[in-house]
Amino acid sequence: MGEFQEKVDNIKKKVNRTSIYIGRVPEKTKTEFIELSNVEFEKDYGMCLKWLMDFRKGLLSDPNEILSAKIDALTDEVSKLKGMVETKPEQKKKRKTLDGQEH
Repeated sequence: MGEFQEKVDNIKKKVNRTSIYIGRVPEKTKTEFIELSNVEFEKDYGMCLKWLMDFRKGLLSDPNEILSAKIDALTDEVSKLKGMVETKPEQKKKRKTLDGQEH
């Protein structure tokens, strides 16, 4: 029975070393965190918390920030293309009729 108790104690040490208990979390925040963990991290609260901390530290970028940058680049390209089209007006070729007039 001493060997079993040692195993239990080792497990307790490992669990307590990295466990975190948070109280007084607003219900809406808790619900959002659980939903994020369930959907994005397969119910792994630890990895979800790590991802949030990495995001806060700036190690991860906001997906919307990347999308916004791409939209801005596309907008610039479209503006340049519009400018190219507007600066080159269509040149109509003048025709001469049999009587020598140009139209």
